Amino acid sequence: MYRREEYGMRNMAAEVVPIDVSVMPTRALTASVWEAIIAMCTRAFDQDSGNLFTFVTDSMHVLAYRHTTLVGHVCWASRLIQPAGYSPLHTAYDDAVATDPAYQGCGVGSAVIERLITEIQPYALGGLST
Repeated sequence: MYRREEYGMRNMAAEVVPIDVSVMPTRALTASVWEAIIAMCTRAFDQDSGNLFTFVTDSMHVLAYRHTTLVGHVCWASRLIQPAGYSPLHTAYDDAVATDPAYQGCGVGSAVIERLITEIQPYALGGLST
């Protein structure tokens, strides 16, 4: 499943700069996209993110691009969470929420989260890890 939308983000001159936001399953990500995600998360978190996706093998990714440069990311995986005394809840477990530092404050993170919220509507709960 691959879905794409266009959003606008504001640069420092307050003009709208177009970005493309798409959603892709883990299995559809190429090696170069994986490398771009890890490199961008490493810059955003200011630490090596090479092992970030070791346990995220079956998830969906929201990817924000400015032309061909990855500038934003979040992923989610389906999980069942069962609070004490309640039935299990189908949960979107969100992780690796990141915006390239060069694009922070320009609306990229907002566009990524807005798309995430739209995509996880069928879930009973959303939980954020990073």
